[in-house]
Amino acid sequence: MTKLGVITDGISREFEHALTVMNEYGLVQAELQYVWDKEVGDLNEAEINKVKDLIQAHQGKIEPFALLRGL
Repeated sequence: MTKLGVITDGISREFEHALTVMNEYGLVQAELQYVWDKEVGDLNEAEINKVKDLIQAHQGKIEPFALLRGL
């Protein structure tokens, strides 16, 4: 079965809003390029942990396919 996804900053650079919209439309694959106006490679450890926590808060349905230091 094909899984639908999106580049999250194509919805919004506010990651929480992007996740909410993804849930509304049944999108489960997420490519992370920019989160909170930062490229994902520039996120610090606290921000990476917040990304992980937000994904978990959305019932863990989001499957990021960005390689983000262990995300």
